[in-house]
Amino acid sequence: MTKSSALKPRFAFFFAGLILLLSACSKNSSAPKPVVPSKKWIVSTVAGSAIPGFADGDTTQVQFHNALGIVADNNGNLFVGDQGNFRIRQVTYSGHVTTYASKNITNPSPAFGNINSLVRDNQGNLYTIEGNLIRKITSPTNSSVLAGSLSANYLDGTGANAAFYLIANMAIDNQGNIFLPDYDTKDNFLLRKVTPGGVVTTLLLHDNTGISSNGLPNYHYFYAIAVDPSGNIYVTGNGNCLIKKVDPAGNVTVLAGAGNLGFVDGKGRSAQFNTILGMTCDASGNLWVCDGDNQAIRKVTPDGTVTTIAGTGTIGYADGVGTQALFKFPYGITVDNNGVIFVMDGGNNRVRKLEYK
Repeated sequence: MTKSSALKPRFAFFFAGLILLLSACSKNSSAPKPVVPSKKWIVSTVAGSAIPGFADGDTTQVQFHNALGIVADNNGNLFVGDQGNFRIRQVTYSGHVTTYASKNITNPSPAFGNINSLVRDNQGNLYTIEGNLIRKITSPTNSSVLAGSLSANYLDGTGANAAFYLIANMAIDNQGNIFLPDYDTKDNFLLRKVTPGGVVTTLLLHDNTGISSNGLPNYHYFYAIAVDPSGNIYVTGNGNCLIKKVDPAGNVTVLAGAGNLGFVDGKGRSAQFNTILGMTCDASGNLWVCDGDNQAIRKVTPDGTVTTIAGTGTIGYADGVGTQALFKFPYGITVDNNGVIFVMDGGNNRVRKLEYK
């Protein structure tokens, strides 16, 4: 037997094994892969009950009365502006509610009034809009007026020397500057800025959108507002059915919304809203919107793409998957560092939570 003929059986065995191996790999590669469940927005209730009133406690024992503003502190707590009870309520993520600040805890001057909006700075200070003033709350027993007074007027200035005419919503940037929609005494729409030192100025806007945000005599819109990490301001307009973007130079464009009432997802002017009541912005520049009369929570990406993440357009109360959940005039909205969204569902007197999981 020659050497070459002795090797032939070995090569034949090698190639036969290789063919079997390749065949097995081919079968494995064509085998179906396990299906990964897709994530969904899940809506649950943190605290509150259907009947308006006042009660601290846990989850369903709790009562709110016309609560509007809400903000997260990223340490497991929420703060709620309980307008009807003239109190700031503290809500843990587990649903335990206590009274954080009220005229019963301290003696603020003026006393706590109608709390329309609530924001928090990076140092943990809370700010409220009450009537025509902005209050700064540094602790449950220490608060002061940052700017404005109980009188309605329009005047730039510092502290009590400044005046607001008709304010209800505000947003705060990373430097502690507060921005809020307002009107002058001739019904002209304005954007006001309040520094951490209480200096109030009116922003110069370059609005060539052709869509006026001015009010009408005896009728004004309480426009919602938000600020992104880059300093862009987002404010609703045209009866709260569209969103305008104001860049740091004051240039105004329409981010999303057709300018007429409706309930349509889409990009830019193809989307429709129906009475936006609240907005907030996350660290990625996404807007989260309480679309009040659509009873829905909407997401708006930086390029103006609008999607509905929860709510059906039908008024009611129900937890569950986003498209099955029901709301009743959701107003305040906040998002924490983990992307969890909390909504003050005003008509249902409940704090709701939205998680993507």
